[in-house]
Amino acid sequence: MTQGGKGNGQGSAAQQVFGPQAAVYATSKVHIRDDSLESVERMVDAANGANRYGWTLDLGTGAGFTAFAVAGVSDRVIASDVTGPMLREAQRLGRERGITNLGLSQNAAEALPFAGGSIDLVTSRVSAHHFRDFEKALDEARRVLKYGGSLLMADSVAPEDDAITEWMNDIELRRDFSHVENRQISAIARM
Repeated sequence: MTQGGKGNGQGSAAQQVFGPQAAVYATSKVHIRDDSLESVERMVDAANGANRYGWTLDLGTGAGFTAFAVAGVSDRVIASDVTGPMLREAQRLGRERGITNLGLSQNAAEALPFAGGSIDLVTSRVSAHHFRDFEKALDEARRVLKYGGSLLMADSVAPEDDAITEWMNDIELRRDFSHVENRQISAIARM
């Protein structure tokens, strides 16, 4: 497992919240299989056709389910997360599933320890709302992607009403202090 920078304090909150819950996430039905994972699989299959991705990077991998989903169409998959216990669960589950092309990297999405233009596909599923600096994470994903590479993110979003967005994020933060922001699609599109 490689270790990169934790970046912007994201590591601390996420590690405090998710480290102790890693085993729970490894058995969570929502994380194992849901509509967002099925969408990721469909999009990867549709975009890739008969070709394979060389290197794939899964940001905020948690227990690794998105990384596992793209392992079959990738030569090498790197499961990346700030939380060591989550990465250990991803490693354990990957072994149990017979996934032999899985690597691990402990780092924040805002501080990727990979060379520019080295990754064919970057994925992130149900984790971007925990990124302390979402725009920096997007910049890092763009930096490491090869020319013509793909970025595929699936995450909760906020409605286009600012008052409702503020209320929604307040509720999320009260239940999970590692939550940063559910973003409006219009705001993401401007980045």
